Amino acid sequence: MNKQILKIEQVSKCFKGQVVLQDITFTLEQGTIVGLLGANGAGKSTLMKIISGLLKEESGNVQLLQHAPFSEWHRLFNQVGILLEPAIPNYLTGQEFLKQMAILRGETLVNIAEILKQVGLEQAGKKKVSHYSFGMKQRLGLAAALIGKPKFLMLDEPFVGLDPLGIGQLQNILKSMVSKGTTVLLSSHQLAELEPLVDRILFLSQGKITHDLLATEEIDLQQLFKEDILYAT
Repeated sequence: MNKQILKIEQVSKCFKGQVVLQDITFTLEQGTIVGLLGANGAGKSTLMKIISGLLKEESGNVQLLQHAPFSEWHRLFNQVGILLEPAIPNYLTGQEFLKQMAILRGETLVNIAEILKQVGLEQAGKKKVSHYSFGMKQRLGLAAALIGKPKFLMLDEPFVGLDPLGIGQLQNILKSMVSKGTTVLLSSHQLAELEPLVDRILFLSQGKITHDLLATEEIDLQQLFKEDILYAT
């Protein structure tokens, strides 16, 4: 049996009296890729921020690698890679940014050139981030998430801004990492890129998980989105 990496039990979250997440429960096992899907406003970003320790759950329990992210992030930061909304200082070069991230994560032996090559930025490492396109910043954020060979990788809309070559590179990176035991949770609206990659799909609607599907199950995700939008209106 694979090791349990993430355990979420009855997690709820409210903002200004409005329920954003309600009784979210699921587990993720080692060496799997799981897609988190749902329309805009479904609660995906809030859930990811709770998993990453940026927000505290209102009720329930979150255990990531057997630690509570909000209160014990210091025990997790060098085991977890996260790409949410990359905030990268424009005055740094790609290399400088990754070096700073490596120091923060206590990874002193990181091969920055190799990581840049992995994400297709080997020719741009010495350029300032101010000269990067949106897609290049996405790649750099991914590179930062890969530092230290994380046991858990969480990516929010990682395919946005990537050209077909970049999408293929990312898919290969994730497949390789999972084959070595990394667990991946990713959110994306780009279903064509997501479907062949994931082992399992969690569909979030109005703050609740309405579908928990294995990739082997026959399901029309486009139709699922359409039905969800019609239901919400």
